[in-house]
Amino acid sequence: YFIDQNTGWRYTVDQVQKTTNAGVTWNFLSYRNSYVHTSRLLFIDSLHGMSSGTNINPLGSDATITWTKNGGVNWSSITFFETDNMHSIDILNNNFAVALGSNYSNFFVLYKTTNFGLQWDTIRPSLSTYGVRSIKLFDSVTYLVNSSSNIFKTEDGGKEWFSIYEDTSLSTYIRSMDFWDSSTGIMTMSNGNIIRTSNGGLNWTQISSGYNYDISNITLLSNGHGVITGDHGTVIATTNTGINWFSEARNVTLHDLYEIEKISVNSLIAVGKEGTIVRSTNNGVSWVNINSG
Repeated sequence: YFIDQNTGWRYTVDQVQKTTNAGVTWNFLSYRNSYVHTSRLLFIDSLHGMSSGTNINPLGSDATITWTKNGGVNWSSITFFETDNMHSIDILNNNFAVALGSNYSNFFVLYKTTNFGLQWDTIRPSLSTYGVRSIKLFDSVTYLVNSSSNIFKTEDGGKEWFSIYEDTSLSTYIRSMDFWDSSTGIMTMSNGNIIRTSNGGLNWTQISSGYNYDISNITLLSNGHGVITGDHGTVIATTNTGINWFSEARNVTLHDLYEIEKISVNSLIAVGKEGTIVRSTNNGVSWVNINSG
């Protein structure tokens, strides 16, 4: 996870590592629990970072959150034994964060901190949904949670929830979602389609990406720009909040791309299968292959 063009952190199997030269070299910071499968790693500045994950052990699985306040040198952690998986986390500022977990009954659970990890409060919505994936925070009381077929919204910090999107087709599922602001957002589908809203989820419009396979990871930028990556090296971009999409990265790599991060005002890095790294310096309009394993 990068916070600027040069500074980023990554997990290996048992280490936390940091780069200060855009990934040319990575330096050891600390050891980590090799049994924890990380679902998301985030930093909001050079000191404050958090990750969500699932501790896989011989007795089963437990949800775990880790956090650092000194740039990754030291980490604290908490395990929630009543929750089986921790799918995602979002950070609002250097005090407030919410993590998203679920149990085997498909009920999702939220864990909220207002002091960056010193204390966690549990929110248990009475909602059962299959395939919980991610959480998006707009402010301290307005959140979105998406599953494979639904997007749920709360406007009171998680006490009450309502659905703003439901897919009943059973042939596709939601891969990811993100919003430029409280009104305008998109989600990606497993069949390559993009679904867009401009009124906070009251209405949705389907947009073709030009592909019929999985497009999954979204990074939204300022001024209506956004980039999506997916299978077979797919990278598509928009400059008008998702109304139109174009591809300049076709054939930059044939490997599936898993994650994409903004690393400076105009620069993006996407990583994928077999060590693939591709980079753009113009907000996703064009890409170059840095390294391919």
